[in-house]
Amino acid sequence: MSWRIAKEIWPHLIVCMQIKAHFRDGRKSPWEARWWINQKMRTRFFATEKERDKFIREFQNDIKREGSKVFNFEGKKMRRWQIVDEMLPDVDPVKLAEFWINNH
Repeated sequence: MSWRIAKEIWPHLIVCMQIKAHFRDGRKSPWEARWWINQKMRTRFFATEKERDKFIREFQNDIKREGSKVFNFEGKKMRRWQIVDEMLPDVDPVKLAEFWINNH
């Protein structure tokens, strides 16, 4: 099945959650972690190899523990939750939603 057909059938499908280590000489922070989400490459650079390798280990552990579903959260919704978090930093978002449901 081609990627285009799969994307039409499963629009929230996450493909390829591999994360790879790279080194890019000439950069201030040359140690790169590279991964793909829905065929879009994502990168993050680090000053040291140790920092990069720690990030990769933690990333892989998150994927094992949570699965790729953690990357399905819509960006617009995430930004809205971030605004709420800035407005009410000490409030748990689930408790806020429960309170709203119970009082409306």
